[in-house]
Amino acid sequence: MSLVALSLNYRTAPVEVRERFAVPEDQVGELVSELHEMQGIHEVVLLSTCNRTELYADVEQPGPAIAKFIGYLSRFGEMDQETLSRLLNRYQERDVVDHLLRVVSGLDSMVIGETQILGQVRQAYLIAQDHLATGHLMNYAMRSAISFGKRVQTETMIGQAAVSVSYAAVSLARKVFSTMSGKTVLVIGARKDE
Repeated sequence: MSLVALSLNYRTAPVEVRERFAVPEDQVGELVSELHEMQGIHEVVLLSTCNRTELYADVEQPGPAIAKFIGYLSRFGEMDQETLSRLLNRYQERDVVDHLLRVVSGLDSMVIGETQILGQVRQAYLIAQDHLATGHLMNYAMRSAISFGKRVQTETMIGQAAVSVSYAAVSLARKVFSTMSGKTVLVIGARKDE
């Protein structure tokens, strides 16, 4: 058994590509079940937000499992496998854990220290658990990571600055303009971040 992860995120792909791979929350369970049923996939968690789509899995053999995941994702996002493959970060064994800890702590976020991602990881894990797609290894990894993320939020000052892109934009606008009074703001492409 081997731990693997695939990540398509704001560093690897532009927003128009990330949107193609964003999985609505009400479909995550179905996709997790399909992924879990693949031969050689023991456990799987699917994290999908506006800034990232990631798979965390315990697999029989990393190479074939990663190929299956890329094939599945390429069909879902309607993108050829070669192009998608170039946009994905791949992690194995300890690097999976290191990446997951960076994600839950907000260190791998567009705005360092943002706190929403911890809840999003927790929700992704609970959905996978509800669909019987987790076992001993994923349960341990996810619970430990979530606990770590909570500690980072409560015991460090990482979230003291702007904790979302929208908050950072408002803070910048306040610095640029002496007053916001009488100003009009237009937001394009905003959606609820789940």
